[in-house]
Amino acid sequence: MLLKWTFVVLVFFICERFVNGYSANPYFEDLDLKTLEECGELGCLVTKPGDNLPAICKVPGISSSQNVTFIIENVRIVAQRLGQSDLYKAPGYTVKESDHLKRLTCEVTELAGTGSSEVQAKLFIAKASTRPEIQEKGNGKGLALRCFTRYGRPPPELEFTVDGTKLEHALQNGDEAIEFSSADELHGKNITCCTKSPFYPTSCSDHTISEKRETSPATTTQVTTKHHNHNDFTPKMTSSRYIMTSEVRKPEEPELPEGHGATKSTTNGALSNVISMLTCSWSIMTSFAIMISF
Repeated sequence: MLLKWTFVVLVFFICERFVNGYSANPYFEDLDLKTLEECGELGCLVTKPGDNLPAICKVPGISSSQNVTFIIENVRIVAQRLGQSDLYKAPGYTVKESDHLKRLTCEVTELAGTGSSEVQAKLFIAKASTRPEIQEKGNGKGLALRCFTRYGRPPPELEFTVDGTKLEHALQNGDEAIEFSSADELHGKNITCCTKSPFYPTSCSDHTISEKRETSPATTTQVTTKHHNHNDFTPKMTSSRYIMTSEVRKPEEPELPEGHGATKSTTNGALSNVISMLTCSWSIMTSFAIMISF
């Protein structure tokens, strides 16, 4: 009798491991799948050179028979569990400039080698821009103000203000912004253009239009700007871990399972799970038939 019940318990245990061993689908904690164009549907984990790798991988239903590993291309990092939770971090890895757009993987494997699952994202290494510069182009009473910066990754938001009042209609494309206005309206006023980034301190340039313009042939004036930092500006986001969003040519995002990141399993999808369940059901029925036959 003991032998029969031992056999039944063993069948249940094998089925549970065989089927549920693939159910621990990991995902990156607190990250948004809306991506920068460079990262496609995987999503961007944005950080800076010199920071510790900020990825946190959540593995629901993790068991003692599973291992968690972070992979950056050919570099494998043994994950560290945070207390008794199902959260894991990558200890001891310092982000480098050369890591830009490398694929980051959180991999969960069975110690018995029966299967694995993983989630992926791309590392996006933020880079500080140059100080903004202001140029003005005038034609008669019309005036176009151009503010531009270089090398920002991603490009910072550029904001015009006139005597401290934000101009709401500036048009930004990449790392430059243009504001169209009347020269008379801006005469004698202080114009400021500032960069705004969640990763680097803000910097600004000031310019004052000191001359009234009469209707005349088109003229272009190169302006010498005064640069300074504004220490009282606090970006809306200050942490080094963000998934950045872009509204320019945002790729279509497929529906993904619960959590964040592109998740896949080395099993053959739903068909394998169905076959596994049928196999387990057959095993259980067989075990009960054997038990009854005694």
